[in-house]
Amino acid sequence: MKFLKTLIVTVMFGVTAMAASAAEMPTENRGITSVPLQMQSLQKQIPVMAGYVLRSRYVTLAPGGSVKLHSHADRPGFLYVLEGEFTEYRGDSVNIVKPGDSWTESGDTIHGVKNNTDKPAVAIVVDIVKE
Repeated sequence: MKFLKTLIVTVMFGVTAMAASAAEMPTENRGITSVPLQMQSLQKQIPVMAGYVLRSRYVTLAPGGSVKLHSHADRPGFLYVLEGEFTEYRGDSVNIVKPGDSWTESGDTIHGVKNNTDKPAVAIVVDIVKE
């Protein structure tokens, strides 16, 4: 019986957490600094990729900063955390990533990001974008 009560409480907490995450989804871009690092045309190496570049950036999200909900349907990439914490809101899940963590952004990725801490969050972001 104790197991069943624990399971019910766990499920209820999970549902509450998912509902709360939707309410916390970032709705604006705020406190973002993006410094270009490198950019390389892909046409020479992969002819069918004419018009696209591989881009890397040093991105800082200020404390309380956010990146509003957006899609990666035409911009695949990945993020690698150097400093601080990023909170990613993707679907019904909320993921906190710290230094050494990463995530990928594929064609079906729709997400938003926040820095819910009092310190800057810094990452290297690499993606493929149209020229």
